[in-house]
Amino acid sequence: MKIRGKNLAAMVSCVTVLAATVMVGCIVVPIKMKTRVEGPAGTKQTLPKEALAPGTTTRQQVEEMYKGFAVETDIPNFLWGRFRKSSWAVIFAAGGGYGGAVAGGGRTWEVHNLLITFDSNGIVKSVESVPDKQLQKHLMTAAKELGAPPLDLSDPINTGGTLPQERALDLELTERALTARLHVPWYNKKKPEPPPKVVVVPVEQIESVVVGKWYDDKSTELGVTLHFDQKTKLGKSITFSAGPNEGLTLLRWLEQVRPSKPAPETPQK
Repeated sequence: MKIRGKNLAAMVSCVTVLAATVMVGCIVVPIKMKTRVEGPAGTKQTLPKEALAPGTTTRQQVEEMYKGFAVETDIPNFLWGRFRKSSWAVIFAAGGGYGGAVAGGGRTWEVHNLLITFDSNGIVKSVESVPDKQLQKHLMTAAKELGAPPLDLSDPINTGGTLPQERALDLELTERALTARLHVPWYNKKKPEPPPKVVVVPVEQIESVVVGKWYDDKSTELGVTLHFDQKTKLGKSITFSAGPNEGLTLLRWLEQVRPSKPAPETPQK
C-alpha cells in the first residue's frame, strides 16, 4: 500500500505526537466533578434555581436569592452578583502507563458576573451576564446612568490588593494623590520586619485604571492595573489583584478626581 501526500504528512504528525507523549510520560485527564460554586468571599454557595423575570421579580426576592454573591457597589437600583463555578478538574499523570504517579492538577474555575438593574418600584428591569473583559465598561455605565453618588473624599479612602509573590499593597486615595505602601514578605522572625516602601503619585500622573480578569482563577478577585503618564517609583504601571469592591472603588475614584481622562476598555491578554 502506498502512502502519499497529505496522508503521509498526517501519519508523520500523529507518530511524532505519540512519541513525544510517551517520552514525556505525561497524561492530562479531565474529570467531571460535582459542581461547586463560591461567592466573592470565597465561601461555598448554592446557585438559585428560580429564574429572574424582568417586570416581575422584586429586588427583595433577588437580594434573598443572591445574598451570598452580592458585591457592595453603592449604585442605586443595581445589583452586582459575582461568583466562580467549577464542574471539572484536570489531573496530570506522570511516569507513563497506567502505573504512572499523579503529578498534580485541580479544579478548573470560571468567574461569572450577573448585573441586575431595577426600576423605581424595585422590580427587575434587566439581567445581564458579563465576562470580566467587558465588566469595566458595564460597571462605569451603570454608575453614570443610575446616578451613583460621588465618593466621600473628605477623609482618605483606604483600599488595596495583592501583588505577585503575595506582597501586600495598601493604597490611600485622596483628591490630590494616590499613596501606595508596598510590603515585602518577611519570614525572619528573629529580625524586625522592614517598613513598607511608600510612593506618592499625584493624580495628574495617573493615566488610567484598568480592571479585568486576573490570571489566577483561585479566587473571584479582579486584576487591576494602574497606568501612569510618566515613569514613577512604581514604574510606568503596576498590576495587582483586588477584591471586586476595591476594583470598582479605584475606577470611580479616578473618574471623580480626573474626569477628563476616563478609564479605557479592558485590554485582554
